[in-house]
Amino acid sequence: MEANDKQDNIKIAMLLPSIGSEALDGYNQFTYGHAEDKTNYDVVFQKFEDHFKGMKRTVFCRYNFWTHRRTQNQPVIDYLTALQQKADTCEFAEKDNMIRDKVIFSIANHERCG
Repeated sequence: MEANDKQDNIKIAMLLPSIGSEALDGYNQFTYGHAEDKTNYDVVFQKFEDHFKGMKRTVFCRYNFWTHRRTQNQPVIDYLTALQQKADTCEFAEKDNMIRDKVIFSIANHERCG
């Protein structure tokens, strides 16, 4: 039986151990209105969506920065601009050094365009 076929209370029970302590703390503080059923998976999932909306996902942003590659025929200035924009969301303590390191690592690793 797939998770989508399970009853809501089982889906919630499967979700909670896998979300991490920060998310679990948030779950424990959720409040529900009169029309909201806290045993309804869709309601609980929406609470998580609302709780984390707008929060930065720093690790994901940094992954995007470090895996970004220069595209074929992309001008260097455009590549640097893209790196700067990606670095803006990474919360690097030394953003300029990270951009410099990314460019150096790209050259040292002979990144191919494409």
